[in-house]
Amino acid sequence: AEHPEHGARPDTAVPMDVPVQILRASGLAKADFSFTGKGASDPFCEVRWNGDIVHKTKVIDNNLDPEWEEEKFSVGVSPHDTAAEMLITVWDSDGPLIKGDFLGQVAIAGSALLEPPEETITYQLEPKEGLSAKKLKLVQGTLTVKFPPRPDPDLADDTTALTGSVVGDADGLGAEDPASAAAAASAAAVYGDDGEQEPEKPKGENLEFEDPDKPIAGEALGPPDPDFEVASYTPLSSYTEEEALMEETVAWASAQGNDEIPPDIKHVDDGVMHFLTRAGVILAEAVDFLNKEATLKALLQDSTAQYSHHIYQQAAMVLLRTMPRIRSVDVWQLLTYIESATDMTEENALKLGLDYESMSKAKTHMALRSVTSCDEAEVVNERTITLVEGRLPWPEHAVDELNRKWSSNFSPPPPRVAGRPGEPWEPSFKKAFQISTGQWVIPFHDAGLRDNLKGRRHALVLHGDPRFPWDSEHDLEWVQDKVSIALEEQLHRLREAEEIETRRAYKVEQEFKKKQLAEIKAAMAAEKEANSKRFGMGKFRKSKKR
Repeated sequence: AEHPEHGARPDTAVPMDVPVQILRASGLAKADFSFTGKGASDPFCEVRWNGDIVHKTKVIDNNLDPEWEEEKFSVGVSPHDTAAEMLITVWDSDGPLIKGDFLGQVAIAGSALLEPPEETITYQLEPKEGLSAKKLKLVQGTLTVKFPPRPDPDLADDTTALTGSVVGDADGLGAEDPASAAAAASAAAVYGDDGEQEPEKPKGENLEFEDPDKPIAGEALGPPDPDFEVASYTPLSSYTEEEALMEETVAWASAQGNDEIPPDIKHVDDGVMHFLTRAGVILAEAVDFLNKEATLKALLQDSTAQYSHHIYQQAAMVLLRTMPRIRSVDVWQLLTYIESATDMTEENALKLGLDYESMSKAKTHMALRSVTSCDEAEVVNERTITLVEGRLPWPEHAVDELNRKWSSNFSPPPPRVAGRPGEPWEPSFKKAFQISTGQWVIPFHDAGLRDNLKGRRHALVLHGDPRFPWDSEHDLEWVQDKVSIALEEQLHRLREAEEIETRRAYKVEQEFKKKQLAEIKAAMAAEKEANSKRFGMGKFRKSKKR
């Protein structure tokens, strides 16, 4: 390192907090369909810094030119981090659990954030990779972002900004002149007055705070508190405003003991202890709720999986990360095949020595199997139903008992019009039921592509350690009301995409056949015309010879 008098001091490469504010978007596409022709969008912005979500704006309903107020946040940018990137994505919201359609994105390099060319910049929304032609039509419009002025780092040291002004000697965290004295004191702490490097002194020695309790002026930067709904089973649900919650909590705590507490108190009465315990429970429930919601959104609700097996794996990962006591997660399918009655006459059956009475009645065959890694749409009959891949060797009476429990705790949603994408989606009715100690079944619905899974039922199966109480009512409600519904919705989107692709492939095939038929007809007509000309020329030559 160079001496301060002859060169710059060593670069610490400390990340700099860069404030950013999303102002507005203009000219967005209409993502929501309307029979009146006046469709709109419900836009919101999602900000990622180096791949991590750092901020989300609120949703503005029915607006193609939304304006956001107080949507401020900051990112820590290092001068040496050349690969850093801030990605702002505009989405159309379809509800609290559904992100909706992609409306465009803006990518801003980290180096551009350190020295933005202007304070307010309007960017053109760009598409992302892998969009279909239909999705590309929804990418249009602009996004305006503001970069508020930052305080000069040479005029405000980080430590002073956090702890208040400090005066002292060679430790030099602050001085009368913040610009020059801080730099000189910092250099003196390392090199000394004579230019020779001195050993580092213990931090905090000979420091004197002017007023450590004085509030620090300025605006706090960083992502805002997350917006979330408090679970209905927690005491926090009684308060929707933070101020009301704080007032009630203070009033309750004040009523638990004397207003004047001796400084040498060594006993906590039962009321205060109850309050502290309950506060810890509330905090734990709130943290658990946030963790579950964030995990569900990141792994399943934002899924772009193209196969049902991948969606099953993502749902299982959500459960394993949010319910630590679970040992494993499986997906079961209950197959039902009805064997029709025979059309053989009783006389012929008796001649062949067959049991006509049993043959004249339809028979129901059932089998239970795991479909996490096999073809769930495999065609079965009375011979192959007991040999399907992934079959679980349950006895017949156990499968019958499972079928009865399954039927009483599940009913599918109203049938959709076959082969018509865009139909309203509704979740099924479901209720978790236990089949053994530490084993719970949560049904869900998947009709497949063009009802090729009709008559087959699916369920998430949670296997927990029977030695520990892991299957609480709140956890089962979380799986039943959140995870299984998100799973059904992702499967619905997958089947809808498969239907669209099937229709497209069918249309291409029909156009190809039509073109091929036209070419064949044209060739036959040309051949017929050539034959007629040759036939006419032959007649002319014969008449001429005569």
